[in-house]
Amino acid sequence: MAVDVGKAGPSMRRARRRLSAGLWRRPWVKASALLGPPLAWLVLIYLAALIALLGIGTVVFPSLHAAEVATSTAVFFSIVLPVAGLSLGAILTIRQHHALASRFHRMRNDLLSVRDMLLDADTATKLRRSAFEAARIVADEAGDWLGAMWFLDADHPA
Repeated sequence: MAVDVGKAGPSMRRARRRLSAGLWRRPWVKASALLGPPLAWLVLIYLAALIALLGIGTVVFPSLHAAEVATSTAVFFSIVLPVAGLSLGAILTIRQHHALASRFHRMRNDLLSVRDMLLDADTATKLRRSAFEAARIVADEAGDWLGAMWFLDADHPA
């Protein structure tokens, strides 16, 4: 396959100019693109250190209390740190439940549309397309692309 460099050059130049003009008009987009990845790493490292300190503190402060060293501080932290860890776990659990709820609604809508396609199928071709669509949706949800390919190739040849 041959590529005509004369035709590809101006279109690429135009695309670069449009991108440059867009970044010039919106400097916050350029700043976000430049600062986003390093800030994401900083936040990730900060959260990892916080979780590590929570875990270590949960063990160290009760030990200090048992050894009667800095008793009031040890009691305070031996109560606060496990509660903070549980709160963090609860927040993460709530986010997981929200993600599962949105996934459920998306999957339900997709499967309802496939059900309607199956009920409306009046020819073998439409039925085959509906079955392919159902297999694609289930494979996307399950993440089983190899099984889906086998299903589509072996059981339902095009």
